[in-house]
Amino acid sequence: MNSQNKSLPRVLTAIAALFVFAAGVRADGLVGYRNDSTQPVIVQSAVVVNNTVRRSKPQLLYPGEVAVDGLSATGVRRVSLYDPKKPTVVLHQEDFNNAKDSFLSIQIDTTVMVGVKPTAPKFKLVSVALPTMPGPGKPPSLPPAKKK
Repeated sequence: MNSQNKSLPRVLTAIAALFVFAAGVRADGLVGYRNDSTQPVIVQSAVVVNNTVRRSKPQLLYPGEVAVDGLSATGVRRVSLYDPKKPTVVLHQEDFNNAKDSFLSIQIDTTVMVGVKPTAPKFKLVSVALPTMPGPGKPPSLPPAKKK
């Protein structure tokens, strides 16, 4: 009984150290999205981890909205954009390698093709700078989208 009382502080110290070190671990691979288009879209990403495809929760983004993907993983990520009225219709799909946190702007591709009838708008994903945390007394702000 006496030896159990002596080992209790060691166990509590080990648990406290575990929480301290776990809090310092950084979760690389987070991806944020901002819808800079004029149409609502559904965005979903997928990444392969241990030979298993893991998909994030599909998120509906209206124009101007910002969201963070719940899937935290580095490596090649496939981002898919879907039509909210027809969720099986893929509007755009793009692969990119994210070794760190990323922030993507969803934009309408404005390249004009001569002699082609206008169809549904084409989308593109543009990597932009990560938003910064505001200082005390300053309002939060997002960097402006780069229009090409």
